[in-house]
Amino acid sequence: MNSNLLTKDKIITWSLTIAGAIVAANISVTGSKILFTPFLLLGLLGWIRFSRRFPAVSLMIIIFFAEDCFDIYTFGFRQRLLSDIGIGLMLPIILLNVRKVWHHIVRDHSPYAIAILLFLFAIVISLYFGSALTFGQPMTVGLTVARKYLLFLSYFFMVAVGANRKECYDFMKYLAWLGGIIALLLIIEVSLGGGVIFSNFYAINQERAGLLRINIGTFLIVFSVIYSFIRYQYLPKFNPQRLWYLFLLVLGLFTLGFIIMTRAAILGLLVAFALWVGRKVTEKKIMFLCATVSLIAIFLLSGSSTGILLNTPAGKIVRQTTTELGSEKGNIAIRKNGVQYFIDLLWHNSPLTGIGLFSKTNYPNNPVDMIAEHCYYYIIDVNGITTVIYFGLQGVLLLTFFIVKSFGDTNMVLKHDTGFEKFNYEVLFFIFVYTLATPTLNNIIVVRMLVYSGVFFYLLFISKDSALGNRMEKIR
Repeated sequence: MNSNLLTKDKIITWSLTIAGAIVAANISVTGSKILFTPFLLLGLLGWIRFSRRFPAVSLMIIIFFAEDCFDIYTFGFRQRLLSDIGIGLMLPIILLNVRKVWHHIVRDHSPYAIAILLFLFAIVISLYFGSALTFGQPMTVGLTVARKYLLFLSYFFMVAVGANRKECYDFMKYLAWLGGIIALLLIIEVSLGGGVIFSNFYAINQERAGLLRINIGTFLIVFSVIYSFIRYQYLPKFNPQRLWYLFLLVLGLFTLGFIIMTRAAILGLLVAFALWVGRKVTEKKIMFLCATVSLIAIFLLSGSSTGILLNTPAGKIVRQTTTELGSEKGNIAIRKNGVQYFIDLLWHNSPLTGIGLFSKTNYPNNPVDMIAEHCYYYIIDVNGITTVIYFGLQGVLLLTFFIVKSFGDTNMVLKHDTGFEKFNYEVLFFIFVYTLATPTLNNIIVVRMLVYSGVFFYLLFISKDSALGNRMEKIR
């Protein structure tokens, strides 16, 4: 029976390949655009079949389009178009399985699914009462800008393809590997002087502590670091995989510390690590930490460290940060003043529904882009609070729900899941801690996080029932 199925799959695959080749040949010879239709249909059928069989790999393909950092392959295309392709790859699967999705919402009573739909509705409300009624931007323009929030449909994509926990675990593993690949590419990029592998946009006038700084793929690299660190702890001592994850950990840390050099990301990792130590406290770890702190204190107090530390990139970054903290110039002052401006903008205009989203291209005279041009208050610099600025009180309520719910479900699974795969939920826990500790970069439903958060929430939903089942078994 298996051999027959395998033969059938081969026949279908070869048939689609030959048909596609014939259509492509006709297009190239005749130049007729009408012939693209069957070619696209064949591609759609192939994609539907592929996504059902390989949900994790399919999601990685979607992320390859959705993630901003991948203009390594754009060849001049605008990133917005690539995001549209990522969304377009999800929508047909969801629409073809709309009954399954509807049952998931109504029959399974998924709080995450309902909250996601409410979030999309809140975006429309903010566009109407904020950017349209208050600031005069046409509603159609706002809807066009807001379409990137449809990346949150990754949750319903997982529902539509019927993904299980193992496929979600595979997705997280692939994300960690992808973060390692980006870290390696960044090291090569810096060694080549910048603007060779990735777009010149990331290398022009980017410098910190006298070093070329390329800020790209930060979340993926942070995810790789956290995933590799925790998986390393769970693997048996002499398992060869430990070397691989140790390599990814060192690679990610090096890239974050000496190439990306984003202070908020480093602080977020330190907070996550401190909490990990707090959760895993043992006498040996306390002794090790005390000994390490003592050695560092002796080195610092000896006086011999001053010249060495000040001349290192880390020392220069610390000195630059302390200088900025005490002055009205520099990145910290600009961001502090920017936060005050955006909060005032929200409070004096539409605190309940938010200011909405704006198009720099089609409606340039808006309060967000004009202040960026004149005072350099970029809303991307305070990205974590954009949910509040854009969507007002409704954004605050939804953000609070997602934070409380995701932390609560993660803790429940961690308490009652005893298998090896438990480490995946520990990874999720510390990813959520990291996003909470980096309010200038992230929150759990900021636009750049949506495609990831949708999958994380889906995993928590399908895992919670299993965790509850385990708890009931223990009670019996």
